[in-house]
Amino acid sequence: MLIHRLMNDKRVPFHVKLLPPVALAYVVFPLDIIKDIPFIGFVDDILVVYFLMKTFFRLCPEEVVQEHVHKLSRKKT
Repeated sequence: MLIHRLMNDKRVPFHVKLLPPVALAYVVFPLDIIKDIPFIGFVDDILVVYFLMKTFFRLCPEEVVQEHVHKLSRKKT
């Protein structure tokens, strides 16, 4: 999995590696922005995790991400 590879890569800065655990913690212990409204209450959780992960990939060095994507795509063929 790409996230796992990037988390274990020493070229990715430590502060960037904090984002996936924060996203996971948010899912496990959600601080709901919108509470107790069916369906809509989940939207804020999805958006927070989406933006945290999007930021994680954006802050990782692009060449490192591309290297791992290439390696993963070669494994599948």
